[in-house]
Amino acid sequence: LRGIDALGAGDAKLLASGAAWLPPAALPWAVVIAGLAGLAGFAAWAVLRAEAGGAPLARQKLPFGPALAFGLLVVRLAA
Repeated sequence: LRGIDALGAGDAKLLASGAAWLPPAALPWAVVIAGLAGLAGFAAWAVLRAEAGGAPLARQKLPFGPALAFGLLVVRLAA
């Protein structure tokens, strides 16, 4: 959208391997939960970063893999 590579090849591989263990109807839920977990993680990280007087957030990167793994795990345990 903005010309920035945001989703790495490892994230796509993790999603593909996780999708192999989920029913097809559960995959969108895993992505939604991963997105919400990523937003929550980013919000907590941004607050901690601001309190510590860190670098501007526009130049920082936060990995999506842990949030994606969390979403896949939650949906797998619930399915």
